[in-house]
Amino acid sequence: MEPGFQAIVDCMLEAGWARGEVMRALRRLMAADNMTQKENARVEADLAIARAMIRAGKS
Repeated sequence: MEPGFQAIVDCMLEAGWARGEVMRALRRLMAADNMTQKENARVEADLAIARAMIRAGKS
């Protein structure tokens, strides 16, 4: 993974981004991904509860 990560950083620097901008942008992307993962887990849990309730109602 590290070579791919470094390639992304190098491309951003070559495009004129300052190193601080690169790091802030990557931190924001990681935070957004983390929030997405948490939200997906919540939705999956809600769906599991809804499915269980439906199954219980059919018994």
